[in-house]
Amino acid sequence: MKKTSGPIEYIEQNNAGKTCLILLHGIGSSAKSFAPVFSELSSAFRVIAWNAPGYGSSDPLQDSSPQAIDYANALADFLERLNCNKVYLVGHSLGALIAASLAKIRPDLLKGLLLVSPALGYNTVAGLELNETVKLRLNDFQKLGSKVFAEKRAMRLVFEPGLNVDTVNIVRNAMASVNEIGYVQALNMLSSGQLLVDIPHIKCPTEVVIGKQDIITPISNAEQVYQILGDEFKGNFTVLDKAGHAIYQQSPSEFAKIVSNFIMDVESKIEGN
Repeated sequence: MKKTSGPIEYIEQNNAGKTCLILLHGIGSSAKSFAPVFSELSSAFRVIAWNAPGYGSSDPLQDSSPQAIDYANALADFLERLNCNKVYLVGHSLGALIAASLAKIRPDLLKGLLLVSPALGYNTVAGLELNETVKLRLNDFQKLGSKVFAEKRAMRLVFEPGLNVDTVNIVRNAMASVNEIGYVQALNMLSSGQLLVDIPHIKCPTEVVIGKQDIITPISNAEQVYQILGDEFKGNFTVLDKAGHAIYQQSPSEFAKIVSNFIMDVESKIEGN
């Protein structure tokens, strides 16, 4: 069910659940993209997927060239309004940059973190320059419009797209609905993002998940993230064989199982202490 809290639109399933599970989508996606895993996760958890600032009906950020910390501050405010303290946070792709930034600035809000198909960011100077890869993507988006852009790009996010037409359609529809102002702000954040700088500051149980066939954020990205996690907080490194970048759309049952097992493992350790 879609709801609004302050400037943020979100989807919530099982609001009676005691454990808050927060899902952060990537740059070409939305809260609705998590639909394939809602039913499998909401039976046990209070599942909340936000539309990031500038996405769906969420208000954009004030800064035209925001950084990951700006999204993290918006997320912290959102969680506090919903009385979600000590949450489990799943950040996919660009969402991983936001998740890691929140873990750095507000460790008190997190019980556990899953970094999925993590985007590393390009470490440019915020507001002054765009990485060349990001600049080309922005030019394509503005030249083609969201619908044609989605037609061209969606198949790259799915392993064996010709055999997974339904998954491609889910990815394409989400990408086609992206608002330009939100997408441009997110591209600026991706350009200035520094995930590897934030990772050592994470002080909660953390796992990394990647699709073996991901050509957008390859396994090497995920390996770098995993290697610099603190040993005390490092959980599993999971590779799903038949999944591309759109990992939770392409392998929803496997993905939901990874998330559930992670939460149950952390909870059991908390109860044992």
